[in-house]
Amino acid sequence: MRMNVDDPNSDRRPAHSVSPPDPDTDRRVPTNTQLLEALWELRRDLAVLKTQQATYEKRTNEHDCALDEIKQDIRAVSDNLERHMLKEEQDRAELFRRVTWILAGVVLSSGALIVDLIINYLKG
Repeated sequence: MRMNVDDPNSDRRPAHSVSPPDPDTDRRVPTNTQLLEALWELRRDLAVLKTQQATYEKRTNEHDCALDEIKQDIRAVSDNLERHMLKEEQDRAELFRRVTWILAGVVLSSGALIVDLIINYLKG
């Protein structure tokens, strides 16, 4: 029985057929040099990641500080606005009181003048 070398269903290959190594099934053990190179590459990558993380944390802290300053500024503006509105309300109330007293004075003066005119008219 003759075996077909190209037949994928063949479970035996003749001794003279040499196939190239299959990268999926090739289980070569890496050398120490390759392992050291991979380790140094991982360490380099880790150092880069730590630097990037430190930069990110620094930027985050700067943004947090800026955000806190903005919040403080907003609170200060809000407090100033509240004080200003309260002062304005007090000034408006004082102005209405003054206007009321002035109008009351005008009404009383007008009333007194009218009463005086009526009395003088009646007298003759």
